Amino acid sequence: MSTCASANPLLIYEQRGLNRLLCPFAPTKNSLPAKNIPDISKKIILASHYGWLIVADSEDHAAIFLFHPFSRASVDLPRLDLSFADIHVTDPCSNFVLTCTPDDDDLDEGRCVLLISYKSLLVYCRVGYDDSWQSHNITVEVDGVSSPVNLYHFQSLAICNGIIYGLAVKELLLLRIQIHNQDPNSKLSVSVNTATRLSVKNVSNYQSPRVLARLVESDGDLYCVMAFNGHGDHINFQDVRVTKLIHKNTNTDDNFDITKVENLGNQSLFACSNGSFGCYIPPSDTNVTSSGLSESLHLQKNCVYITSCDTRSIYVYRLQDRNLAIVHLLPNEKMPWDRLLWVKSPPKKRFMNQNCNYKGINHVEEKASMETQAKIDGTQLGELPSELIALVAKRLQLSSHSRFRATCKEFRNVVPPLPSWFDKRAKIEFLEVTTSRTVLPWLLFFTDDGKLGNLIDPIHTNDRYLMTTSWGNLYDAMDVVYAKDGQLLIYGESGNIFFYNPFTKVMTSTKHPENQINGHLQCIGSTTVPDSNNCTDGCTIIGLYKFDQLLVSSYVCGGDNTWYNFPPRENRPFIAADNSPVYYKGAFYFLDIRGYLARYRMMTDGTHHWKVLSKPAKPASINFSAQMTTYLLEYQGTLLSVFVGHLGRWVNVFQLDSIRSCWNKVDNLEGYMIFVSPRSSFAKLAPTSMPEFGNKVYFPRLYRDKLVCYDIQFRIYCTPMGSPIEDFSETREILRGVWIEPRWT
Repeated sequence: MSTCASANPLLIYEQRGLNRLLCPFAPTKNSLPAKNIPDISKKIILASHYGWLIVADSEDHAAIFLFHPFSRASVDLPRLDLSFADIHVTDPCSNFVLTCTPDDDDLDEGRCVLLISYKSLLVYCRVGYDDSWQSHNITVEVDGVSSPVNLYHFQSLAICNGIIYGLAVKELLLLRIQIHNQDPNSKLSVSVNTATRLSVKNVSNYQSPRVLARLVESDGDLYCVMAFNGHGDHINFQDVRVTKLIHKNTNTDDNFDITKVENLGNQSLFACSNGSFGCYIPPSDTNVTSSGLSESLHLQKNCVYITSCDTRSIYVYRLQDRNLAIVHLLPNEKMPWDRLLWVKSPPKKRFMNQNCNYKGINHVEEKASMETQAKIDGTQLGELPSELIALVAKRLQLSSHSRFRATCKEFRNVVPPLPSWFDKRAKIEFLEVTTSRTVLPWLLFFTDDGKLGNLIDPIHTNDRYLMTTSWGNLYDAMDVVYAKDGQLLIYGESGNIFFYNPFTKVMTSTKHPENQINGHLQCIGSTTVPDSNNCTDGCTIIGLYKFDQLLVSSYVCGGDNTWYNFPPRENRPFIAADNSPVYYKGAFYFLDIRGYLARYRMMTDGTHHWKVLSKPAKPASINFSAQMTTYLLEYQGTLLSVFVGHLGRWVNVFQLDSIRSCWNKVDNLEGYMIFVSPRSSFAKLAPTSMPEFGNKVYFPRLYRDKLVCYDIQFRIYCTPMGSPIEDFSETREILRGVWIEPRWT
């Protein structure tokens, strides 16, 4: 048992000169309490540490002071002489950190130090003790070359166990800042040295050109929250990872182990630009009910809460199932507001049992409960003839088949298990049933260690299935980038690519490319997959490299595998989106974030032909923005494009008219189900027995553990056979989820 402080995290934002305190975890949705802080009106809040605010005068940025919003106490600071210190405290590049709370004893002894960083400059003073500021120009040695830190300006500052750490933007360099000569009778001095370099490859297999990183201290441990951004200048997180920086017990002070965090236990982390912290979440605060706010807005353990002033939202990342939710704050507030910061309310001491970490579902108890219920309900069902039981089982969908087997012991003895990788007989019987009907894609995503895959059936969204994987410890170094014909296309950090069928557990490796790929690879697609009827001459894999270069790999079964890299020579720019291309009529088609269509074709003489098409023009009825999401898929022998607005506030579907070379808006999908995700998109005809599932677009998102879809006819979001949803603001996105068509052959 160890003590750990708990607190109710609050938010502070600025609106037309007024600073307001907001409790995002309010008990009711329509009464989020937000109140003004009159003592600091017409002031600029720069940062938040230990519940104290670092505040500057809106007209005189050199006048800085500390303010406690709960006790309303304030501490004056020396005037910041901006002439000798070329620093802009309101610039986003500025970072702030307090070494401790400004208590009376600490102020008298000069132990509380405020440190400000701006590019290659550090400015610092002892709170309540010094009458002037001191400065220090930072120069660090990186790979044997001394460079000013303005090339590596800080993204985040944090203090852990008395030592200040700064995370530089370029190459995620972790710097160690130590304060010396803290004698009240002498001047302070600081030293900066390199602690370690955070490699993205060690923490995420999603390769992103931009990483938002925040250092967070929680209960004596130092964490780094990394949010990997997609295309454009807006926030569009594609992956979130949490790492723990563990100091090595070596002769040098600058060695750290970087460990990926898969479980925060009873803690949660609250990350923002200047004011990140972690705290213990009491069990009484983690109850989630169906009334009041959505589950995303409840204070939950084992989560990371990231603020975004650009969207007035909180991004909630749940480590348990790797879901990302966007919670829109004060949706009815029309006036603009700025500077969204976390602030810790006065803590209460609680006791935390370190053995109470989340361990997942107790499958032993679940199985015992199921068997007990089966004994009660199966008394008469078990007396049915085995031939009748087998006949019924053969006519069931996969999800219904599994529930049918779980009814009682007699049913399990007669009906073979599914999925078919457990039993060859099940595979034969399943194929006999499904060859005459469409097999719908399932949503597949993996646990953080990659050992278990989760399958969600779009028809029975309450059902989830677990599958084991056969790739061992390789998952940390690879990423699922594409899915086609029941196989996943896996891209490794070293540039190697292979195919994997999660249903048969068959892995088809391509030869390692002769030339390495060191950069961001996206929009990956393939003509076909190995071992399919169309793979007699091999398959071609394609992807966009560094946004503006095309990579083509010709994979011939049993032959060579080489990346051919060439920059498309086009006057018309193409801005890659987070979607997958479509192989259609012998060519690859790409859809960029603005709605332009591009085509790639490998000619018979081996030459490459890339063209951004002038026709079809982007749909004129759409107000394009950088926060829009686009998808492309094949639909009834032609191309279909799906455009989704910010936070899902609108959805438009267009079908390509190849004769007139234009996009025609679609208001009726004629019974088709559209499945979209960044890694794969499909169009499938709804089962004839379930036409109500057609005419909808299905997303890799959950609302209260049910899939989210958009009804084209009625123009509303909903769950399959469920209640309507306003937009994405109360849903959770399954990061790196992929739609896949089950294949057991």
